[in-house]
Amino acid sequence: MAELIVEVQDESRRNRHYYPVESFPVKIGRGYGNDVIISDPYVCPEHLIVDRDEQGWLVRDLESENGIQGQQETVIRADSGDALIIGHTRIRLFTPDHPVKPARSLREKHNLAGFVTGLAIIWSVLTVLGAGYYVDLYLSTSGKIETDKLIAGSLPILGGVLFWAGLWSLLSYIVKRKLFFYFQLTVSSIYILLTIVTENLVSYIEYNISSMIVVESLSYISSGLLFAVLLYFNMKKALSLPAKRQWLMAHIFSWGLVGVSLFVVMANKPEFNSNPEYSSVLKPPFSQWVSADDLDHFLDDSEKVIDFEDNN
Repeated sequence: MAELIVEVQDESRRNRHYYPVESFPVKIGRGYGNDVIISDPYVCPEHLIVDRDEQGWLVRDLESENGIQGQQETVIRADSGDALIIGHTRIRLFTPDHPVKPARSLREKHNLAGFVTGLAIIWSVLTVLGAGYYVDLYLSTSGKIETDKLIAGSLPILGGVLFWAGLWSLLSYIVKRKLFFYFQLTVSSIYILLTIVTENLVSYIEYNISSMIVVESLSYISSGLLFAVLLYFNMKKALSLPAKRQWLMAHIFSWGLVGVSLFVVMANKPEFNSNPEYSSVLKPPFSQWVSADDLDHFLDDSEKVIDFEDNN
């Protein structure tokens, strides 16, 4: 009977292999003379040994290049279920009687309460997103907001969020056999809300300063960072990749998209436009940084300017 079960997961954390071991010590490494052979270029031919004493298991590093847990640990005490990282490989040690989850039934019944809860979550998230769109619309117009225009403008945003969340949920099901639709929907909605907040902040800055370079730089930098964070959280649930690689891929794709967008804008920017478009919108008075002057003060200043011109 096996004395120890060694679970080996590769770098993607998707594939698992189990090795029953009947005697100690247990040698683990990349060489073919080991009891557990690991195909990982960051694992030494003889990486570690698992032995036992009266208190449990002892994991001893064999002066490997990358050590255990990324550190040069000499001896580590382990219990059933503990995980060890060697190279890019994750190892877990189990006793034969380690408890496992109960088997799932092939005849699972539909949970009405769970279905209703899911609909409530979706409705709540979309309601918050719609409210954020309404606030953004209110801050960018001085007229009355008509209901039909509000609905027509919010439908593409809500539909886009549902499509984006569904796409990543489908990908996570293909890779991990799990759906994370609620998570993807929440993350996508938070991204839209943060984008609305950021755009308004940039508009306030643009309205109060005269440097277009600063404003455009803030706009592109905030867009790139927000989209990179969105992609990272999307990939975190959908893909089986190391976190550092996901973060790197998210930034590469996000900033690449920002660079392409900037190039397209600059390439199509006319040398002269007789009807320029003003990107800065006058916001409601309570949001202005500088207090407005009254009419009398404005007329007095205007007269001073006219008198100055007349005298010169």
